[in-house]
Amino acid sequence: MQITTRFSIKLLICFSFVIFSQGLNAQDCPTITSEGIFDPNSDVLITSYHQSMAKTSTNIVAWGEDMTANGTTDATSITEVIPGNGYNYTGTPIHFGVSGNTGGQAFLATTTSLYAWGLSGEVVDGSFVSGNAFNDMNATQTLPFTAANITQIHASSDVLFVLASGQVWVATTGTTAPNGNASGNGNIWHQVQTSAGNALNNVVEVTGNKYAGYAMLNDGSLYAWGDAVELGNGGGTQNLDYATQMTAPPVPVTQISAFTHNDGDTGLLALGSDTKIYGVGANTLGELITTGTGNVNTWTAIQAAGGGDFVGVIQLSTSHTSEEWAGASAITAGPTSSDPNLLYTWGLNNTNSLGHGANGTVDDPTIPASFNVGVDDPVFASVGGHATTFFNRANGGSICFVGHISNGSTGGLTTGDGSTFECVIPATVELCGFVTPIAANNDSGSVNEGIGGIAIANVLANDDLDGNTPTTSNVILSQISTSNPGVTLNTATGAVNVTSAVPTGTYVVEYQICESAVPTNCKIAFATVIVLPDNDADGIIDEDDLDDDNDGILDTDELGIMDCTTGVTPVFGAAQGPNNYLGSDINNPQVGDAFLYIGVYSGVDAIITIVSSTDTAITELDVTSTGIDDNFQPLINHNDSDSYTEFRIDFVLTGTNTPAPETNFILTTIDNDVEEFVTYKDGYLLGLYVDTPTDELVHTGTATENGFSNGYESNGNVFGGIGLDSPQFQVAAAYSFVNSVSFRFGSNGGDNSNHSITLLPCIPRDYWVTTPNFYVDIDTDGDGIPNRFDTDSDGDGCFDALEGDGGITLAQVNGTTGQINGSVDANGVPDLVSGGQGDVSSTDDTILGPLCAIDAVADDYSASPVNGFAGGSTTTVLGNDTLNGVAVVPADITLTPGTAPSPASGSITMNADGTITVAPGTTAGTYTYDYTICENLNPANCDTATVTVVVAPAPIDAVADDYSTSPVNGFAGG
Repeated sequence: MQITTRFSIKLLICFSFVIFSQGLNAQDCPTITSEGIFDPNSDVLITSYHQSMAKTSTNIVAWGEDMTANGTTDATSITEVIPGNGYNYTGTPIHFGVSGNTGGQAFLATTTSLYAWGLSGEVVDGSFVSGNAFNDMNATQTLPFTAANITQIHASSDVLFVLASGQVWVATTGTTAPNGNASGNGNIWHQVQTSAGNALNNVVEVTGNKYAGYAMLNDGSLYAWGDAVELGNGGGTQNLDYATQMTAPPVPVTQISAFTHNDGDTGLLALGSDTKIYGVGANTLGELITTGTGNVNTWTAIQAAGGGDFVGVIQLSTSHTSEEWAGASAITAGPTSSDPNLLYTWGLNNTNSLGHGANGTVDDPTIPASFNVGVDDPVFASVGGHATTFFNRANGGSICFVGHISNGSTGGLTTGDGSTFECVIPATVELCGFVTPIAANNDSGSVNEGIGGIAIANVLANDDLDGNTPTTSNVILSQISTSNPGVTLNTATGAVNVTSAVPTGTYVVEYQICESAVPTNCKIAFATVIVLPDNDADGIIDEDDLDDDNDGILDTDELGIMDCTTGVTPVFGAAQGPNNYLGSDINNPQVGDAFLYIGVYSGVDAIITIVSSTDTAITELDVTSTGIDDNFQPLINHNDSDSYTEFRIDFVLTGTNTPAPETNFILTTIDNDVEEFVTYKDGYLLGLYVDTPTDELVHTGTATENGFSNGYESNGNVFGGIGLDSPQFQVAAAYSFVNSVSFRFGSNGGDNSNHSITLLPCIPRDYWVTTPNFYVDIDTDGDGIPNRFDTDSDGDGCFDALEGDGGITLAQVNGTTGQINGSVDANGVPDLVSGGQGDVSSTDDTILGPLCAIDAVADDYSASPVNGFAGGSTTTVLGNDTLNGVAVVPADITLTPGTAPSPASGSITMNADGTITVAPGTTAGTYTYDYTICENLNPANCDTATVTVVVAPAPIDAVADDYSTSPVNGFAGG
């Protein structure tokens, strides 16, 4: 094996064979799996006859025959596929494909279109492309699919397979026609169908050649169509216009790859979950399945060279990108866990295309002689008809070539003749696999409002460093940004913390991990934190809490039942819309578009926005030709069983974009049958409503993520047409005090489905078998706080907890929040009320709880008389009065004195502060004085008491006098 170091381009190239394309991120390289290979579901490298394409950390590169942007010149060095080099695409690259034989033709899918360059007619001709130079295929013939929905491109001589939204589309040169339907027209795109008008859906992988196509569905089933096809049922070859299900191999399949040798022959290899390879189809040219000739018509395990089934395979490749020299490769794990992987090749070896020297057939999987066992460590291989490449993790990372070197097929990197594997070690670049694979994956978690705490224990738990979970000892963890300063990442522990002050909502922390040994080797991810509503901060979220304000009165007793006759009545009939809005087109509804409905109820318009979609298309925004005109009825072509489309309805004042007043709405999805599902945005009251009995089952899947926690799907039964009289297929939600509602529609069948939703209050109430009560919020005191969150619902100044029948005392209530003190049970109800207390007067502000009444207590100052001669004052009469069981605060009440006493002289006066002043010279006596105190908040809440005041006469004392020592002269007097 020759090793050179002529790889000098300044790119980070990720080398791996791609059997099919399932997820290209042009800004990243994939990680190596725990099996020691690159994930076969990622676009990394495709090698064909004399050309290759690969992915770098920032772009896509190509080299070899016809790979320059003009489509006629060979790219004899690695060339970036970017507009600056003449590849003038728009959007973001997502997938690529390449095939060659006579020449090379390549394809690039971006988020905006599908592009091609290279020899016109090698894969597709002038019916689909405008020539050899890089061109937009949509400009030649309108694409029948949305480019952004492409999940795989597979190119082979004379045929292009495109997998988009779970469906397969085929374009050919017309030489042969594996179109997947009854048409032989080689000038148009064809949709692969199972019968006339019925598309093959839920496809996750496609492979094939100019004679036949093969697909694997998300349930693992395999389908085939085209000429000379073997279905694995022992019945011999068939020519199949439509995709037909194959007999299942002995075990579930993880990967498929087709082959041919340009002789009307076609076959399929499948990698089983038992690490064996099973084959069916043509076997004469290449003997890929058995050492015999002819066709293999039942699934047969590939045999090892020494006998017995060939086992231990972790990656499979065939020459399905070209029409000649059928060959295959397999990577197996080493003999022990510490040994590097092994590479086997077999089939037609032409010009050393499989690394086996002389031309001929290699019957069984065999390690090529120039493969360095125990040293080389392949993590992906690609067989291209005239060459084989593999990415070698050994020796610091390299790409190894063997086979026909022609037209720049090795990008000018090799120096040998191609007869033995030549592994190129980059001199100035790092290959994926050379750099330690690192991945930061998004995280999510939640905490309760008012409590906070750790929302995510460790963001590193689902990240990856060289196949292992990283720790802060081998990666540098840092926070890049946060959408709320109260939501932060602890870089020492990996925990995401939320303070108790962060309000309900969704928040995002952006973080980065970098390999400690190579600090430039970094990845970024996002941690999403949801702060769940917990109004009373008792640790039980509102959705699960039966008493959201901990006043002891259950929420169901603090809610109202929707009035089905006086509520608003939104209708979405043809008279209201849809109308184009802000540049949208009702004939081509797209994600992000908004549509206007005029006058859906008095003074209010509605704007319906297509928020997001993972579906194939919205066939018709609002169907009026069937169903119920007043309903909103989108017809959606669903991509697969998990895809959905999200809609939002915003109610605005007519002729404006001003939000309409908040009110109550009941959303009822009717006719949710066959395999349809609906999920509603969180915020509805008391869960979703289905009938009893019902044909609805709880739905799980991605449609229940990110704020749409619950939904229902049909059990598969169907009700003909769209009608109100099918209550078993109804799903309803009640929203209170909102002016916007959101929902998602999908179908487990991944088909074209009519959905129908009504917002008429309680409709179709009359068609429920078991009629539900639709509970909605009420706000008795109009303070903007619904009663179930309001601890003083009627605003009378008396906490609701004290206006129930549970005997709650003042000492048992928090004087600030109004919540009952102490613990709560599992349902969020205070333990002091043992499951809840009945409501007595919490919504009647004219009746106060006994402990909330105002109490003016009589005062008797008899023991402290006032000197009537000198005058004086008493203490305040308010000192022993109470309001809500506590001493009155003068500012909270109004004191009104009664009629003042009328002494014969002097006066007795009650002052504003409640003291009583006795004027000097007031006639002595016992006097009574009434007064009234009233609560300022509730002026009718009053009480009167009587004060007793004693005015005492001035003390008088006649003292005896003795003048015997000072006699008076009686004669003279004195």
